[in-house]
Amino acid sequence: MAFADVSFLLSILPHSLANYSTFALNYTFRFVYFHAKHELIALANWSSTVAIWLVLIVCVDRLLGIRSPLHSHKEWTARKTCLLLLGIVVGTGLLTSFHHVSHQCYYWSLCNGTQVHSKCFSVVGDTWRKNETNPTPQWVRNYVRTGTTLHALFGIIFPTIALIALNVALVRELKKRYNQPLLPSEEPFLCRSIYKPNDDCVQRRQERRVTVTVCAIVCCFILTQGPSSLLLLWNMFGNGFSKVTNPTLYDMSRAVNFLTAIGKSTNFFLFCFISASFRRRLTQLLVKKRRQSTVLSHFREFSSRRRKSSTRKSTKS
Repeated sequence: MAFADVSFLLSILPHSLANYSTFALNYTFRFVYFHAKHELIALANWSSTVAIWLVLIVCVDRLLGIRSPLHSHKEWTARKTCLLLLGIVVGTGLLTSFHHVSHQCYYWSLCNGTQVHSKCFSVVGDTWRKNETNPTPQWVRNYVRTGTTLHALFGIIFPTIALIALNVALVRELKKRYNQPLLPSEEPFLCRSIYKPNDDCVQRRQERRVTVTVCAIVCCFILTQGPSSLLLLWNMFGNGFSKVTNPTLYDMSRAVNFLTAIGKSTNFFLFCFISASFRRRLTQLLVKKRRQSTVLSHFREFSSRRRKSSTRKSTKS
């Protein structure tokens, strides 16, 4: 998920830089950006779809882990996990591959060759440049229309609905398991003992903390990714929008993209705020790195002093 989110943020970075005149008026940036624009859009959609399916799998795994911990641990071997991850990456790549052929772009130079300009046309649109007929083959148009529909359904809409259902089931299982006593002869307050809690109580607390963290991540994911499904539905029925034809929907799309980018950046903060184990391990890692850097700086300083002293002795001799 971290690699998918970083890939998404890096792929939308050039689109953000294009809003600043320093980059927008630079010939090299314009040339590279115009030729890679839709490839970056395809990569962003691919990364986002990978992330949403990974969140879905994590939510399913947590639900199975709460309901039957032993069965869950036996099922998920390292080989099966790698095959599942590979299947998600390859499957979502095929699902979003239509973006690579969804637009046809034309380029020309302006201002005596000092600037380059570009205009792109959707291959499923009826209008074309200079009122020409769309030259795109019919099978490519059908492929893009089908890919757009499948991406909207299986890339955002269905996974979002499934995440909402799984999150509700997780909360119910968490509440049921937390209120259930360990044994019929035991009382619930024994799990809250601060002196020597039972091992099953410790396991239950860990399960609860992990489940709460997953629930928080899923809720944040739904709130930040859900609005984009509405815009995908709008595109799915062929009602595209641009800054000229529909400025309101264009501004809404920019707001949705901003919300999606925020959602990709919140997992780290959610882990920091919710998971005590994550905070403890992060602190230990930072302290360890700081000690290593301190020791390394002292070693370099000591080596530098020895070299200086040896240089002085050789000069005197």
